[in-house]
Amino acid sequence: MTQRTSLWTRLPAGTSLLVVATAWALLPLANLPSFDAVKLAVLVPAAAILSFFAARRRKPGECDEALRDPLLLIPFVVAIAAAGAAAAAWPRGSLQGPALAIAAVAVARLVPTGPDGVRSTFRAVAVAAAGAGLYGLAQRAGLDPAPWGDRREVVATFGNTSFAAEFQAAALPMALALACGVAGRGDRVLGVTAAALAATHLVLAQSRIDLVAVVAGSVAFAFVALGNRRVAKALAATGALGAIAAAALFVAASQGVVTWLGRSDTLSVRVHVWDATLRLIADAPFRFGTAPFVDLYPPYRHAEEYRISLGRVVDTPHSDLLEIAATLGSIGVAAALTFSVLLVRRVSVLRTSARWESAAFAGTLVSLFVSGLASSPLSHPATALLLAVVAGHVVALSPRPAAFGWLRARPTDFGFVCVLAAAIVPGPALRTLRGDGFFALAMQYRTDARSADAVRLFDAACASDPQNFDARYELGTLLFRLGRGAESVAALRSAHEIRPNDSECRTNLVHALRAAGSAAEADALLDASLAQVPWHPLLRTARATRFAAAGDPAAALADLDAAVKLRPWDLRIRAVRADAALAASPGEASQTAALDLLTACRAANETDLMRKAARAFAARDPLFLAVLSARARRLVATDAPEAVALVLAPIEGLSPDDSGFFAEAARVLQQAGHAEESKRLLGRSLGLRARSAYRAGDTPGALQMAKQAADRDPIPEHRVLEALCLARSGELRAVREALAAAAALGPIDAAQVRADPAFARLLPDADLEAILTRAQSAAVPSQSAK
Repeated sequence: MTQRTSLWTRLPAGTSLLVVATAWALLPLANLPSFDAVKLAVLVPAAAILSFFAARRRKPGECDEALRDPLLLIPFVVAIAAAGAAAAAWPRGSLQGPALAIAAVAVARLVPTGPDGVRSTFRAVAVAAAGAGLYGLAQRAGLDPAPWGDRREVVATFGNTSFAAEFQAAALPMALALACGVAGRGDRVLGVTAAALAATHLVLAQSRIDLVAVVAGSVAFAFVALGNRRVAKALAATGALGAIAAAALFVAASQGVVTWLGRSDTLSVRVHVWDATLRLIADAPFRFGTAPFVDLYPPYRHAEEYRISLGRVVDTPHSDLLEIAATLGSIGVAAALTFSVLLVRRVSVLRTSARWESAAFAGTLVSLFVSGLASSPLSHPATALLLAVVAGHVVALSPRPAAFGWLRARPTDFGFVCVLAAAIVPGPALRTLRGDGFFALAMQYRTDARSADAVRLFDAACASDPQNFDARYELGTLLFRLGRGAESVAALRSAHEIRPNDSECRTNLVHALRAAGSAAEADALLDASLAQVPWHPLLRTARATRFAAAGDPAAALADLDAAVKLRPWDLRIRAVRADAALAASPGEASQTAALDLLTACRAANETDLMRKAARAFAARDPLFLAVLSARARRLVATDAPEAVALVLAPIEGLSPDDSGFFAEAARVLQQAGHAEESKRLLGRSLGLRARSAYRAGDTPGALQMAKQAADRDPIPEHRVLEALCLARSGELRAVREALAAAAALGPIDAAQVRADPAFARLLPDADLEAILTRAQSAAVPSQSAK
């Protein structure tokens, strides 16, 4: 027992926290779904175990005092209340935020007391910052072996340049404390190395708000550490000038003048998101944990922000304070502000007794505050961990327990660990991990065109996690494409119940309901959705489809024009718009737009969409195929590969009257160097002409062209037509040979052959009957498979 106590005295919980912090920062999971949840699952058990050992070596009553300290009690109570509200709103409520807050409180309670324990935590953070910095440099150099390494973006393992930069900005003051403090040489070397790598990482990441945050945090660090009034005034003036310069640079960046500060559109997106979030908060200022932000936001979204951000899902308001206000209402904001004021006051008290420690705390807090103005660092576990350890050390160095004598650490710890265990093992944490694992594999199978396996795994993801919206949405979309209408409606309904405000889900549900025959319900859902978000391009496309079906192409075009403006990259909407234009005003302009759409599909490798659109255009406009052939001939002259794709796209599903297009397509392919394909299409053209001649009574001409067609395009239809021509001439032996040759090439429709009057005159004939019987039996499995 003595050895164990001695070990924990020499190796305090803060040093053990080094393992947790390093794993948290460096675990390479950015390419997996819910990697934050995985890190959370790693941290929470570790925090519980370390909390147990840390409590054993503390003085009697010390744990009770830490538990009753407002700096830990306030976030703990709010997290418990938010978790209760989320559970009550199940399955819409999200427990991820409360779970993160509870885990952060657990970490805060286990930090060791005294300056040695603080330095131990600083070492942990410095190692994490240095490791993330080295990894970021490897990513920029193209040396990252991870699947996302070819991006060459400095994201470390946080999955986003901003996530990585905000962590480094908040960790830098702690590294500076090691470098400038009174610790040993090893700590100074570690601090200098970590600070240099963190600063390099920040520059390479080019996250503008985090560059400002690190400057503000460094000024706060120096202000507290120096403790000189004259220097403090100089630092304050420097900070004010820096803030003005940063504001000017941000304005210049938003106008595209200063390109080295990053993309100009990100600032515009944030302004729109902030405005929408403020309107969301104003409509329900006392909302508390009823639904996640990702579902609350869509009805307030700006159309311009949608266009700039390419329709991406907005799951954060890019501001911590706004996110707290949106999800936890006025109560959450009041709790956050109270916590912040108490923490800042406590740090200022520590300034005289623990100069370097308080300087690091102040720098980290200021950095987090500035990052939180235009980002969401507290939503990211790696950065939230830093705020937790700051609060825990402040409580340990300057305790101010409240007078709650009935609140004891031991029974609270027991209940706390039980709740955490229940949340992980049978609860939402494990369910989320299992569901996301199934989901990731299902997405890969869908990409590989293994639809049956993808459906099975999407279904497993839905069964594992009642809150997995993405699995239900993707399952419903895939089932709809596979023609399984009723199942698609059921899956999309369940996704809609989890996120009622998701416009993409609403749109797909509208299409699924229409396909399933529930037109009235689909129209009611579409009208309600458009009343909520009248500008949404997918919803307006769905309404345009309804207008087109009702014979109102002008109204359909108006909706589609608006949709294309907001989603110009969406080839499917452009295809629907091109088809509507051909229906509304067929002519050169609409034909050119349709051809441009096919060319864009070819460039984007959207071959299925290109074929489907080409067939629809050909059915819509009888002159479209001639225009397409003319463009293909011009492309052949410039050696463009699009020519081949264009003439092949509408082949399937064409009517027998398109023999001229087949001949023209064959010439294009011949000029492009595709001799075999050209020969096949020429045979198809001859076969169509032979059938027309047969119907017109030109039996010799039909027989000659049918033989030529079969030589160039060996399919059963040409040989069957040859047999019918021979039947008119009464050449029974030749009919048998031609029909046997047709049956050898593939299944034939025996009933259609028997129905021909010339052929019927040759019956009954045992040999012909035997051939037709074999052909009919061969056709059955083929038709069944089709």
